Amino acid sequence: MDTKTVGTQLVAFCNARENAKALDTLYHNDIYSVEVSDPMREIRGIDGVRGKAKW
Repeated sequence: MDTKTVGTQLVAFCNARENAKALDTLYHNDIYSVEVSDPMREIRGIDGVRGKAKW
């Protein structure tokens, strides 16, 4: 899947308020997320990112 297709699908999911579907469809299981906060927080894996999305 090319970048434009991913971006288009992400926007469509967000506009439809289907963020969980975007996570299930577009994100890799080994995703790595960094929160810019004090202190910096790192989240690894799709389950961690799903938890972050619910929070």
